Amino acid sequence: MREPRHRRGESGRSRRDLGLGRSPRLLCGEDPEISQRLHESFSRYCRVVTGYEVLSVERNGEKKVVSARGTKDGKIRQFEGEEVLLAAGRRSNSDLLRPERTGVEIDRQGWIRVDEYLQTSKKGIWALGDAIGKHMFRHTANYEARIVAHNILLVQGEAERKAADYHAVPYAVFSHPTVAGVGMKESEAKARGLKVLVGRARYTDSPGWLWLRSTAW
Repeated sequence: MREPRHRRGESGRSRRDLGLGRSPRLLCGEDPEISQRLHESFSRYCRVVTGYEVLSVERNGEKKVVSARGTKDGKIRQFEGEEVLLAAGRRSNSDLLRPERTGVEIDRQGWIRVDEYLQTSKKGIWALGDAIGKHMFRHTANYEARIVAHNILLVQGEAERKAADYHAVPYAVFSHPTVAGVGMKESEAKARGLKVLVGRARYTDSPGWLWLRSTAW
């Protein structure tokens, strides 16, 4: 939970807020340097605790008590507060829609399986957007819609089909400061054996900072 957390921090209640997360670090999909910078920034507004999985939430008088287990040591700690805001993430609702009854294959998480042309295992049925569980962004769904429309309406033969290309999907986390990226991360490039040159530029050196009075990565 990143975006709601920073908004509450800016509302004046920051010192009383606690951000509790299961992952070992904030934005664990990002490079460690980005996670650390974001952690440092959030720590100015609220207390950040990572590496704890929530087990239960109970009432204790007017307070709410969250019990959570450490992912490293297995110890259970309790965190007390006035209110609890839960960011549960996203999951497939195929357990309700049952697309497999039409012959469409789904994976273990319930996402619809598609090939590179976004066609399902059932000929004539296509899928895109959050339903396929890949890049769950509106701009990605719009891109996939164009791919599907082309492959359904404009193709005369299989050679004219277009495949979806996800090699450089842009994304942003609207936290404070904002985190955004496109393409491979530094760690991914190194894992592929590529030589990496890292450049750093302070956002405060750009004209945009004068308007936002902020930083971004």
